[in-house]
Amino acid sequence: MKRRKIIWSPKAETELLQLIIYLNTEWGEPTVESVLDKIDRLLLLASRMPYIFPKHPKLKQRYFIVNRLTRVYYKTGRTKIEVVALYYNRRDNSNYKG
Repeated sequence: MKRRKIIWSPKAETELLQLIIYLNTEWGEPTVESVLDKIDRLLLLASRMPYIFPKHPKLKQRYFIVNRLTRVYYKTGRTKIEVVALYYNRRDNSNYKG
């Protein structure tokens, strides 16, 4: 299977950094490494089979669940997938737009 290039939007990069800071502060480095490893593995899977994960009915973007508190949203293209948002349930998400 051909692998698509993975691109992170600036918004998703910022949200990932915020997640890393939060996890490191609250749970420590082993938890950060575990979550990042799982995100990497799932992104690799999405880059090989971009339609394997469900599409959000309202946002029209695909997503995968990292753990019960974290979801990653992405858009698919012919040669790439773009990570557009990282949704972490423990933060204030009242203004979340995806």
